[in-house]
Amino acid sequence: MKTDMKYAVAVLVDGDNASFENLEDVMGFVSRHGNAIIRRIYGDWTRKPLSGWKDAAGEHGFRLVQASSFASGKTPRTSPWS
Repeated sequence: MKTDMKYAVAVLVDGDNASFENLEDVMGFVSRHGNAIIRRIYGDWTRKPLSGWKDAAGEHGFRLVQASSFASGKTPRTSPWS
């Protein structure tokens, strides 16, 4: 017996290290496999380079979550703990 059950999916985005230009493709992929019930984009929203995320987030119902940068020029990729 085949069912059309879709999964409940959380979409959590690192806005500092991902491009908003890919969000449309990501959401298309997610919609084929499940329902995005949690949609969040994490980033330091005080930084100008993240301004492009704001429109994209609104179009897809994402919540913007402030994740402050504590060290200048450091991202999780370049931190000593990665």
